[in-house]
Amino acid sequence: MAASLLDEIRNLRADNDALRAEVAYLRELLSPPLRTPPAWGLARQEEIVTLALILRPLISRDALIAAIYTTHGKDEPAEKTIDVLIWKTRRKLAAQGAHVGNQPGRGWFLADGDRARLRAELLPASVPEVD
Repeated sequence: MAASLLDEIRNLRADNDALRAEVAYLRELLSPPLRTPPAWGLARQEEIVTLALILRPLISRDALIAAIYTTHGKDEPAEKTIDVLIWKTRRKLAAQGAHVGNQPGRGWFLADGDRARLRAELLPASVPEVD
């Protein structure tokens, strides 16, 4: 009986280690290092929004909150905080010729051509797309 409990504990610890590694990997996908040219004037949170828009065909409010706040140990923002962040990012990316659109109730997206162009300009080819 004691041996089977010890085996179960070992298995649970191994599962726990595997899950921790997966969470670390997923966090890295949500926020890999991205630095935009200084001339773009993007703050760090705006860079994270830009990265999320590049990596995903559509990014929801919840996914942005997770990428910006949860991975950095901060509390969730007020509802309008994300709207203001999107507005600022949209304005700064428009200056670079990129259009940020929205699907009401679903999220935001970069036009396909803009998404591909920004991905090629800003990210190494090894960074996978997230669906």
